[in-house]
Amino acid sequence: MSKNMMKKQNFARRVVQPIILVTGIMLLSMLVYDLSGTIKSRILHDATSTISALFLFLSIWLGGLIANTIAFFRGATFKERIGICLVAPLIWSFMVMSQLYGIYSMGEFFFFLLHPLILGCPVAGLLCLSISELWCRKIHNYKYPRTALKVFQFGNVSLLILSFSLTFLFLWEAGHFYVYNIYMRIHAQLFI
Repeated sequence: MSKNMMKKQNFARRVVQPIILVTGIMLLSMLVYDLSGTIKSRILHDATSTISALFLFLSIWLGGLIANTIAFFRGATFKERIGICLVAPLIWSFMVMSQLYGIYSMGEFFFFLLHPLILGCPVAGLLCLSISELWCRKIHNYKYPRTALKVFQFGNVSLLILSFSLTFLFLWEAGHFYVYNIYMRIHAQLFI
């Protein structure tokens, strides 16, 4: 391996640590947000809940930007980086879905996996991974021109197009198009 190439680090550094960082921020933010309700001071409560909600949002919806960037420069493979970027959003989605278990029929429960709040979270993680992938490759090519990588690689571009298209669909008309014209109509036909 050339001096100018990134070295593939061990599994714990390239995979486990980025997962722990993003997922840890998410779980800690959830805990702080929940505990902020016990704070008597209104100003301190508002500050604590706002800051923890911000970090919760960043870790769940934008954590793929951070996790992929770290994992990329530690030598994680593309498949490993996809898994890394999906852990926090999938844990969060699972936690939300676990609160619905037993309230709805089994078919309806699984249909909720297509709800934009649940499905949108991993899709946003993949979109963040795809965006991060582009800048990581550009940075790599700048730092190591002798071992330049293709910036627009098939897997990443395919993932970028798919995740961007789904995100666009979820957000079109402020989300009303997907929720009311697709999701709720199918829900009504299947379960009502």
